[in-house]
Amino acid sequence: MTSYFHSILSCLLLASITLSVATTSHGAENERIARAKEQNSAEVLARVEVAWKVLAPARAGSPESIRRAELAYNREVELFLVSLLAVKPLSEWKGTTLLSAGGRSYSLSIPAPPAGYTQWNITHFDTFRIASQVKIKSIAEPTRIAGIGAPLVLQRSGAKGEPFVYKTGYNCPGTAVIEFKSANTGPVQAVLRFYDRREIATAGGMPLAADYAAPVEVGLNTKEFRDIEFGGVFRIDKYMAVSGLYLTEPYRADKIPVVLVHGLDSSPLTWAKAINNFKSYPALAKKYQFWYYSYPTGTSWTVSAPHFRDQLNSANAYFASRGGRENLHRTILVGHSMGGLMARMACIDSGNDFWDQIFSEPPSQVKWPSAQARDTMMASLYFKKVPMVSAAIFVAAPHRGSGVADWFIVNFVKKLVKLPASLASTVLNVATLNTDGMKLTGKELASLDTSIVSLSPRDPAYIALNSRVIKVPFYTIIGDHDGDVTDLVYPHPRLLRSSDTIVPYWSAHLNQCVSEKIIHARHEGCTVHESTVDEVRRILTDRLAGKLGKAPTKPAGLFGPGEPPGISEWKHERVKAKAGSRSAKTN
Repeated sequence: MTSYFHSILSCLLLASITLSVATTSHGAENERIARAKEQNSAEVLARVEVAWKVLAPARAGSPESIRRAELAYNREVELFLVSLLAVKPLSEWKGTTLLSAGGRSYSLSIPAPPAGYTQWNITHFDTFRIASQVKIKSIAEPTRIAGIGAPLVLQRSGAKGEPFVYKTGYNCPGTAVIEFKSANTGPVQAVLRFYDRREIATAGGMPLAADYAAPVEVGLNTKEFRDIEFGGVFRIDKYMAVSGLYLTEPYRADKIPVVLVHGLDSSPLTWAKAINNFKSYPALAKKYQFWYYSYPTGTSWTVSAPHFRDQLNSANAYFASRGGRENLHRTILVGHSMGGLMARMACIDSGNDFWDQIFSEPPSQVKWPSAQARDTMMASLYFKKVPMVSAAIFVAAPHRGSGVADWFIVNFVKKLVKLPASLASTVLNVATLNTDGMKLTGKELASLDTSIVSLSPRDPAYIALNSRVIKVPFYTIIGDHDGDVTDLVYPHPRLLRSSDTIVPYWSAHLNQCVSEKIIHARHEGCTVHESTVDEVRRILTDRLAGKLGKAPTKPAGLFGPGEPPGISEWKHERVKAKAGSRSAKTN
């Protein structure tokens, strides 16, 4: 027995010795790999130094020689950043790191940024992407600026639970620059900084490079946003998780929010060109921050608007309490197509007008199947202007509907749109309990809750919408696909008959606007059209200069000159029907 135990102990001792040797060997291998990575990083840094020394003399040469020197330096900086990331994670990129190779040593420092916004604190981000390696698919003319430094997409994950951050997170444009200072003794001093080209144009007396398209591409060109453009019309429930108000970069109290709202059969991706353009103008980028609202577009604008208003009010409260409210009250909405109607719904008080289009009884006399049903209906029909909104820009918005919604083929397609079960159930239950107190049947009411039906000029919500005063200064951009009316002025007959193929001029035009711009574009191309981007940029610039315009003093009215055939008769029939309904109830 003693011999047996001695054998066991011998085996355990041998195993322990073997494990210790293996662990030591494994540790030595890891140390060797780490040392090799550091050496590689030092070798790349040495090449960056060589390229740096060429920059200053090259600036005395031709534009071609300057550009060659910049590109050579920028490429080496890119390679170094990748090599340094192999040495240590981004969270540790601060302080000083010693690197040596081939008998040459470097003291690499990454100092904390100075006060202000000229430089990024790299440790606030999770990772980065080299901008030149991002394939741009959503922007026809991406904005890239020549100069020194490696343009980057600085990324902070959206999976950290921060509100108003989409899962692609923050994607910010940064430019990495490494400067060198040789020492008489000791290591060469190298300083790595991450600049924001919108805040500072030069480093070391040389112009900084920048890429504004890559961060937009990474943030917006996602599978979810591509899928929601079509799927969000017909599979509303599936894409509700994508619905929300999102920031493109960390909130700053010193910047004015500009909220972009897409239209039917679209997504935030439609604003990629515009955001790329706006961020490339320092005068705008220093003063404005660009947010976007995403939502599945199968539900009507009256149904989608309450969530949009809630998101705006929630963002106002959240950022005012955490980041400051300095410019929140100056928020500007930019809405395309149906998104323009949702933006408008954030700029008005409802009064009783929306309620009166559906119910013939006051809310106190309506029978509600549940408190949730009551809250849902009341939020859609009774609301106030969102306090933070100071102006609105409507791009090809159907303020009086679009006749396309009544086409035969559209009537077929709209039958494929399925409302979320909870919404459809709420509408039908309310209608069932209040058959004598409603002006619409349950079937009519349910159909109006789909986006395609709600864009028909015959939707009674337009009567309410155009009965309310827009309480902020607003601007209109209207498309014309023929291109021969851009110089005409309302109410020119030819202008009144024009259209962008989906929204006619008579629907997009509003009196009392601060300005109206006619562009040569089809409806679906309005957000990416150069004239639209230029016009929005002009408006934003004017507002910074104090040219704020005035809010209207009276409602827009249902229809003006050039109203579509049949609308007058339809209005007349509705008036008669209402009168008859009131008379029958009185008797």
